[in-house]
Amino acid sequence: MTARILIGTSGYAYADWVGPVYPRGTRPDEYLRVYSKLFSTCELNFSHYVIPTAKTLSTMVERTEGRMQFAVKVHRSITHERPADLAVAVHDVREPLEPLREAGVLAAVLLQFPQSFHRERDNRVYLGALVELFRPDPLVVELRHRSWEHPRVFEQMRENDVALCALDVPDLPGLFRPPAVVTSSLGYVRFHGRNAADWYSGESPHARYEHSYSKEELVPWIGRLRTMASQVDTLLVYFNNHPRGHAVESAKLLEAMLAEG
Repeated sequence: MTARILIGTSGYAYADWVGPVYPRGTRPDEYLRVYSKLFSTCELNFSHYVIPTAKTLSTMVERTEGRMQFAVKVHRSITHERPADLAVAVHDVREPLEPLREAGVLAAVLLQFPQSFHRERDNRVYLGALVELFRPDPLVVELRHRSWEHPRVFEQMRENDVALCALDVPDLPGLFRPPAVVTSSLGYVRFHGRNAADWYSGESPHARYEHSYSKEELVPWIGRLRTMASQVDTLLVYFNNHPRGHAVESAKLLEAMLAEG
């Protein structure tokens, strides 16, 4: 392997991690400091719901002493809606990221599209416009509908130096399960869990991510990750099965398995 593999979780500020992950009594403003002792990277999840301010991100850099690499999930107004003025909307999302750029800790910018985002002409044009507007940030695109499973998609990602997010998700009809394909100098993998029963009909928004990975489930990924790592400069791996701290448990298990190999 030639790349550095950074493993972390999607999000860190979960109250139900106090006990399983964070020591009892840990305050919310202490979560990130404690997290930074466990991992060297984090995929920011709150930025999908609230556009962070530059001050907030600057404080996060300070709390992690500039040692944490951050991937930032783009606000849902860009990926799940259609802003009236796309250029202005992208500017408003990108501008607060400057503290991360200045500190050299902006690992990636993630465009996570919903399963309803199909490979249709209007969506292809929209995605192309976003790719141009987000330059030169290290861009990652996560696509969830199976219609995107097309060789031309991979070719265009390579042509534009955009990373296609590889996914571990339940094997359900319509879900895109892209191979561990490399389309830029950055590799990106997200583990969402395999809770097929609750993927569409969970009792809560987080129910679909209720899953604890076993060693047997992760074994096939070892070879895939090593192959990806041989083709990129940096490989980012995040676990999104966050309920009850499962993401931390799974991430640590994968770290140990890679070290064993």
